[in-house]
Amino acid sequence: GACRASSGAGGRSVSDTVRSYTLHAVGKYGTHADEKVRNEALGILFAASQVKKDVVRQSALLALGSFSEEKVQTFLVKEGLDGSDTYAKSFSAHSLGRIAARLAPSSREYAVIARELFKVAENDRVDRWLFQAGNLALSSMACAEQEKLLLAQLAKGKSINIHSSSAVALGLGMLGSESPAAVKELKGLFESRTSGVNVQAY
Repeated sequence: GACRASSGAGGRSVSDTVRSYTLHAVGKYGTHADEKVRNEALGILFAASQVKKDVVRQSALLALGSFSEEKVQTFLVKEGLDGSDTYAKSFSAHSLGRIAARLAPSSREYAVIARELFKVAENDRVDRWLFQAGNLALSSMACAEQEKLLLAQLAKGKSINIHSSSAVALGLGMLGSESPAAVKELKGLFESRTSGVNVQAY
């Protein structure tokens, strides 16, 4: 009943802020034991993700990260990562990272998400904000293969945007790696006077 009541998130009688918070609440049903309830909540979020209002669409994409259904992963890649809205793409990346964090690293679904996120995390010159979101999402899912990619990005020095290098440093720290190479790189960034305050803060 609570899920059904939330369907008013797409109505015209409430503000965008209320719709946004309602959609985040609907996302909580992603772990509900009843499949019927989960599907009803998914229907609300899928519909909201097609709304023209940016804040509503973005909230729906972020809320979808609470669901583990394969159709959600496919939707986030096609409708989120491949879209034109910067925030929608970033939120989709974070949602994919949250989903993968609940999957077994050896699963096919985990591998598919990792592959899609690696595509956007390879180069910050294509889409700097999505690059940052992709790297952080990979770190949140504890993708062990990402360490090599992060170290290679940090090795680029000043050729990489300072905000991007900050996200890379944060991602490396989030991985919690005990490798000497990662520790050395992070220690060097913290002690360097040329790394920039953003990197040092991370």
